[in-house]
Parts: sequence; C-alpha cells; structure tokens
Amino acid sequence: MNRSTIRLAQVLSELFPDVASTQRIMASVGMEASRILGEQSPLNRWYAIVNECEKAVLLPQLVAAAMAEYPEHSVLRAWGERTP
Repeated sequence: MNRSTIRLAQVLSELFPDVASTQRIMASVGMEASRILGEQSPLNRWYAIVNECEKAVLLPQLVAAAMAEYPEHSVLRAWGERTP
C-alpha cells in the first residue's frame, strides 16, 4: 500500500468504524465480509479491506460506495476524481 491508499483506509475507518457499516460497504462492492471481518480495530479492518480491493482492482467501486454516503468528503472526492 502506498501513502494514498493508507490515507484512504484511515478515512474509511473513521467514517465506517462499526462492523455493520463495514459490511454494508463491502456488500455494495461485492466482497465477502467474512474473509476480513473479525475482532480487530476499525483501522486494521479497513487496511485489510483496502489492500484486498487494491489486489482485486475494486478500489474505484469501494470509493464510489463510500462517496454515496459521504459525497462531500475531500479525501473520497480526490480518489473519485482520479479513478475512471
């Protein structure tokens, strides 16, 4: 992960800190939540999710799902502008 993906994980952990909201975002991206969710901090959970999305080329979908709930968030908007 590079600096910008680490920052994305940090932002997502702040916006979606609980398991239910994490599951909702993961489902909208098409990821299986049981692979990643568990007894871990929101930040560690989102690091794992962003890492998996990066490997599966799903970061644009992840950002779009988060932007659907927080369309004015500056970090999400910056990510949204850089993805096709």
